[in-house]
Amino acid sequence: MTSKGKAPESWVCVDCNVNTAPGLWTREQIDRAFGLDGSAAIRTATHDKVDQYFDDRSEVYMVTARVWAKAGMSSMGGCLCVGCLETRIGRTLRPRDFMKHELNTVLGSARLLSRRSRPCSEKQLYRERRAAPPATPIKSAKGDRNADPGKERQMPAAE
Repeated sequence: MTSKGKAPESWVCVDCNVNTAPGLWTREQIDRAFGLDGSAAIRTATHDKVDQYFDDRSEVYMVTARVWAKAGMSSMGGCLCVGCLETRIGRTLRPRDFMKHELNTVLGSARLLSRRSRPCSEKQLYRERRAAPPATPIKSAKGDRNADPGKERQMPAAE
């Protein structure tokens, strides 16, 4: 038994060599940690689990089979960062390119989050504004109350 087919051999982008998931283990590391490769299991500090995390550098996602095939990739054929995937398909990713998958709900890079998000309708924005607590004014270095009203809000870290 191994984790083959369930975790990639590497999280490194096959085109630009950037690690797309700096907080995640590779298939080989997972197999070794749990003794799935035939060796004795490595006892981790948390004992029977592997601590992994997503952060603002992660570009872990699942796109539709059509988009992945258009990029010339096979299933479990490696990883691509968002930029390299877009270069291969010749366009910017859109929300509908992403599958309904739990990996498409985790924290990621600003670039990935901007591609995954769907623009809200005016009705949704109205509901969100009414439900949200009043914003606390932020003073900029110049002292004005609206430091940068056009600046995007940062997504809170997952707990």
